[in-house]
Parts: sequence; C-alpha cells; structure tokens
Amino acid sequence: MSLNSCCIDDRLDAAVELSGIRLPFPDGAFDDLGRIPFLAVHGAKDNIVTVKGSDSLFAEAPGPAAYLRLTEADHTGFIFGDGALLDQVVLAYLDRHLKGDDTAFDAIAEVVADSGQGTFEVKQGG
Repeated sequence: MSLNSCCIDDRLDAAVELSGIRLPFPDGAFDDLGRIPFLAVHGAKDNIVTVKGSDSLFAEAPGPAAYLRLTEADHTGFIFGDGALLDQVVLAYLDRHLKGDDTAFDAIAEVVADSGQGTFEVKQGG
C-alpha cells in the first residue's frame, strides 16, 4: 500500500513490503515505484500470495529497491520461524535509507548468499 498513489504519506522515507502484491485501491496506481526506496521480501513457496507479485514489483521498479527472495519460505515462515536473516536484512536496509549508514547493508548480499536461504538483489537507480 505504501507504494500506491492512493496512499501517499510524505512522512515515509522507505518501505518494507512483506509478501506484497499490487492490490487495486480506488483512485490509486503503482505508476511511481521510484517515489520511495522499498525492500520487498517474499517466500518462494508462498501458496497464499504468489511470489510473482513481488518478482514483478521489483522487476518494474526503477530503484532504489531491494528484494530478499527466500527459497524455502512460505507465506509466514520467514516471519514466525527463525527470522534472524529477515531481521538482519530489514535493519540494514532501514539503516541505509533512514540513517544514511551503509555499513551493514554493504555486506547483506554476501550474508544472504552464505545463509543458503535465498537471493538478494539491489537496484540503485531512481
């Protein structure tokens, strides 16, 4: 919802979309995906909200954007299971965009790869 023009909130400097898809909202569109930086997180085995929604959201975003795609996770497993990787990625992303601190973020791609739990992609543009 934070990426839909129906619901623009100028107080937002970054967004984290968990298992996000483009839902239709009256008087809104997803035509400005570069308005605020966002991190999409989705489980590849989600049988409630298809991972294709986050795949296309990230693919069409001009950036800045990032995408944590968890290979074995379902709809809520990455939140209610061992959420250590999710916590680390979200905190690093928010530190980058809210505090201007890239220290932890610069290591996230390697952390995710080493975990074997998924993939992490970043788009810098915007």
